[in-house]
Amino acid sequence: MPNPVLHSMFLEPVTPSTIIETTRKLKSSFGHDRISSKILKYYINIIAVPFTYIINRSLATGLVPGKLKLAKVIPISKSADSSQIKNYRPIRLLPVFSKLLEKIMYNKLISFLNANNILYKHQYGFRSRHSTIDPIMHLLNYCAYTSNKINPEYTLATLCDLSKAFDVISHKILLQKLNNYGICGIPNKWFQNYLSDRSQYVELGNSKSSLREIKCLVPQVSILGPLLYLIYVNDIGK
Repeated sequence: MPNPVLHSMFLEPVTPSTIIETTRKLKSSFGHDRISSKILKYYINIIAVPFTYIINRSLATGLVPGKLKLAKVIPISKSADSSQIKNYRPIRLLPVFSKLLEKIMYNKLISFLNANNILYKHQYGFRSRHSTIDPIMHLLNYCAYTSNKINPEYTLATLCDLSKAFDVISHKILLQKLNNYGICGIPNKWFQNYLSDRSQYVELGNSKSSLREIKCLVPQVSILGPLLYLIYVNDIGK
């Protein structure tokens, strides 16, 4: 079980200076509210104090403002035949304020995972200081080791491609895994609230669809989405 002192880092309040520093590192984007990260960076010194209060209330209560959970989906064609719906990739854009809140929680979550050495050592995706070259080198080294034994051995690899993996994640299973790793209580409630009551609409040109509820998946273009996916598949090595 993770150290309870480390667990308390989730509830530790953030400061306006942290909010300002985190905002400066956000990439350019904007969601349904049309507020871009460029505008936020320009005015962050003015709104840092009230927004710090909102973020700290979110962390303390386990509640995420509903407006931050609304995604705008833009379909991007990924092949020459744009007449086929299957050839479009949905890009989900979230409000920049949502990304700021997510980045704060991401920093807390990744610090917790690293301090407790939770992430599977051979998970190389979506991790800093890790590369797609690493698993290739690991496989080649293993093949070289087994083939150079006195009694050489063959290496058999089974490759599995998970189609639209982010879109089929069960929230119930993910929350249970978070709890098993020691992310319980209010922090677990925060992630439950973050994942629930999410909705999205599609925007194409000047047309917008009606809202639709999202019952599974983690937002792939969000800041937390890839890290939550890693936690979901963390025990795959077993």
